[in-house]
Amino acid sequence: MLIECLIRRDGATHLRLNGFEYVFGPNEHGHNVCEVNSREHREYLTSLKDFREYEPPVSPDLPPMEMGEVAVEPPGEVFTWGLPRKGFEDGNGSRADR
Repeated sequence: MLIECLIRRDGATHLRLNGFEYVFGPNEHGHNVCEVNSREHREYLTSLKDFREYEPPVSPDLPPMEMGEVAVEPPGEVFTWGLPRKGFEDGNGSRADR
């Protein structure tokens, strides 16, 4: 099970516990984590204020969609962000004549 170290410092956090050395280092999300297989060590670490079971960030499930495009009315037409279609009016009286 991954345990997160909440102590923030440059580099890894090294911890020796009953002869085992644990190295807490940054993962892809920047959280300092280490795999702790011993149930006793996990229970001890999570009883301290500076450690907890790691829960990775949850990303919302978004419907599949092309990057930078959004469906608009009428159905089937697409508006590409930042690149308005020729003659597109933005609602403020401005027109893109590209």
